[in-house]
Amino acid sequence: MMRPLALLSLIAVLAAAAPALAQNAGQIAAARRGANCPGCNLFQADFSGLEIKGRNYAGARLRQSDLSLSVMNRANFGGADLRDVNAYGGVFSSANFARAEALSVTEAGLAAPTSPTPASSGPIWRAPTSPARTWTGPTSPAPRWPGPGVSPRAS
Repeated sequence: MMRPLALLSLIAVLAAAAPALAQNAGQIAAARRGANCPGCNLFQADFSGLEIKGRNYAGARLRQSDLSLSVMNRANFGGADLRDVNAYGGVFSSANFARAEALSVTEAGLAAPTSPTPASSGPIWRAPTSPARTWTGPTSPAPRWPGPGVSPRAS
């Protein structure tokens, strides 16, 4: 008599815990609208082509999410789960990836000033040496044009 009751209790506990691992549609919808979502469960979220700048996704679960062609400048992904994320063509200038977990990230088209190759485990890119530990993006001097209507070849 005691065994079936214990077995049913175990099944009930496991069934109640299972939805915690799935995606959270409400959190995904809020994040797609541009809300900050630190610690959110954004598993398999589709952010492709969105422009969401300066948002906080620290510690969020973004595993298997699609960030392709998105613009997420100055976003905070510190400590986030970015395993198996598709970030092809995404723009993440000045974004923070400190302590982010990323084992397999598709990031073709992205460039990092300190290391263009993702680490085999740990952060997507090695952290820069700045105190803020954020990627500041590539820097280059602005082109110098003599002014409107003047050819740059004119001496």
